[in-house]
Amino acid sequence: MTRWTPDISSYEGHRYRALAEAIRDAILSGELKPETKLLAHREMSWRVGVTVGTVAKSYKLLSDWGLVYARIGDGTWVKSEEQQGDRLVIGEKKIRNIDFGLLLPSTLTDTGLRKKAFKDTLSKLGDDLMRKPLTGYAPELGYESHRRAGASFVKDSGYEAPLSEIIVTDGAQEAIHLIFSILSKPSDTIMAEEVGYLGVKTASNIRNRIVAPIAMDEQGIIPESLEAVAKKTQSKLLFLVPNLQNPTGITMPLERRQAIAAIAERCDFYIIEDNPFWALAGELPPPIVSLAPERTFYITSLSKYVSPSLRIGYLRAVPKFVPDLEIAKHALSQAGSSLQAEVAKHWIKTGILYELTAWQKKEIHARWDIANTILEGHLLDDLLPKPFIWLSLPERWCVTDFISALKAENINCIDSNHFIHSRVKEPTAIRVALTTPETRKSLELGLTILKQILGSAPNISQPLY
Repeated sequence: MTRWTPDISSYEGHRYRALAEAIRDAILSGELKPETKLLAHREMSWRVGVTVGTVAKSYKLLSDWGLVYARIGDGTWVKSEEQQGDRLVIGEKKIRNIDFGLLLPSTLTDTGLRKKAFKDTLSKLGDDLMRKPLTGYAPELGYESHRRAGASFVKDSGYEAPLSEIIVTDGAQEAIHLIFSILSKPSDTIMAEEVGYLGVKTASNIRNRIVAPIAMDEQGIIPESLEAVAKKTQSKLLFLVPNLQNPTGITMPLERRQAIAAIAERCDFYIIEDNPFWALAGELPPPIVSLAPERTFYITSLSKYVSPSLRIGYLRAVPKFVPDLEIAKHALSQAGSSLQAEVAKHWIKTGILYELTAWQKKEIHARWDIANTILEGHLLDDLLPKPFIWLSLPERWCVTDFISALKAENINCIDSNHFIHSRVKEPTAIRVALTTPETRKSLELGLTILKQILGSAPNISQPLY
């Protein structure tokens, strides 16, 4: 048995982790050889100046990392190189950063499709633009050819709108700001899902609007809660995401959509229906706009299928508000990015966009299967694959401590505090973006670490020694 004793003075954080990291670094550097027996718990605690319990937690962490193993009655040993071949990268030092936070499309690895979507498309558009003037602004509602492409995209999502109702926007977020601008004023109330899209909270804060949360169940917002809040606040706007709701993943059934449309009529308010994920899902109920077209602004965009850098969205407007939206659009952005809209038009017209969405959908299914396998027992029984999961934490975990534990492993997630408008109960969930990690291998590693932390000691804000 070696008398090697680690020096933990240069390691930060809790002492159990500092000890584990010091031993880990010695193993990875070769200072501690395979099949070396570590000091017994009591002697290690005496030499390092920590408690026996701290040593036990350190050895357990090293075992979780796949670097050591225990022989019953014979102490703790460094694994052989063959055994270490299966170790988790969690045991290595600052060599990864796995992002489950921002919700991005998966990196397109199909080189043929990448060439078709980017190199070939941009080369063609470059030739076309050589024959067109590049001076002046586009019309506020968008060029007719771009709006026509948008109308085609909206139709494919489940609603056929005339060209006169389609507005090209710089993504869904601009569409939300435009509607807020014409149908509300500072200090007005916007109704929204109590757990919902972060962009609505941001837009409301910037424009000094008040968000009134609507209670939810497993089918989305509850009609009785919606009607009560609408009558109490006299709000003129409801924002919601009926399909693959972000962040919960709920898809609202038809009966619930019909109930919401009826309440909007009775209480005289308008609906902002955001549908960013429709092309990534399977068969879906008809959109609310098809049930209440005279009261529904309908938004869809391309960022979740290709890249958020392609800031193109399509807004189907309630017809009587189109002139007001045109004025607001001029004030907000003086038209928009017609070059990006030209790319989107080409992709829609040639079918490239649907090839891109088909690839994303296939990748989502593969990553969803990985998540269900690794996190078995932690996820709700849900057969609809999504680009993200809404993960409820065990009661013993505080959400802020869980996020801190992930950050300590260079893993990023977004906690429920960012999505919740109501503070009635303490949030205890996180959204895990499955599509954002660059590779499936990174996804597997991150989820494996996440699962380990789910089952580890809770509340790291309390001393662990």
